[in-house]
Amino acid sequence: MRDIGFIVIEFNQASGQPGIPYGSDVHPTLADAESAAETLRAETAAAGRRERYVVVELSVEDDGW
Repeated sequence: MRDIGFIVIEFNQASGQPGIPYGSDVHPTLADAESAAETLRAETAAAGRRERYVVVELSVEDDGW
């Protein structure tokens, strides 16, 4: 496995389904991803929504190519 960065996952308020927020990016550090998640939380709270956001580490199988 090779770690390539961190992403923000959004859990939809109504359905609870996970997804990647529109315009998301792979963040090189945990701090960058947490900052992005906090920004998304503030934006959705200001709009009266309650989506949940979590940060996860993104890894890929390194099969030696």
